[in-house]
Amino acid sequence: MVTTTFITPDNQVPDLEDYNLFNCDPALREALDAFSAADAKQACQSYGERLGSKHVLQLAQLANVNGPQAAIFTRTASARIWLRSIPPGIPC
Repeated sequence: MVTTTFITPDNQVPDLEDYNLFNCDPALREALDAFSAADAKQACQSYGERLGSKHVLQLAQLANVNGPQAAIFTRTASARIWLRSIPPGIPC
């Protein structure tokens, strides 16, 4: 009888998701404090939370895996400019 033992690694960090990028940047927080930009601090806090969300990190992973595709003209030579790096059908 063959017994298989699986080892659970204990030296791996958890996936980064749902964290605030603004809270992880002490230099930016100090700069906002130094220049009395309290009004911008709340906007940076919200933006940092959004950028560190699981959804945005998944979009970044998709963009890294799928190279950019550009369409400059339609088949009738009409100008149409767009750049896509996330596959169609994935909500942004």
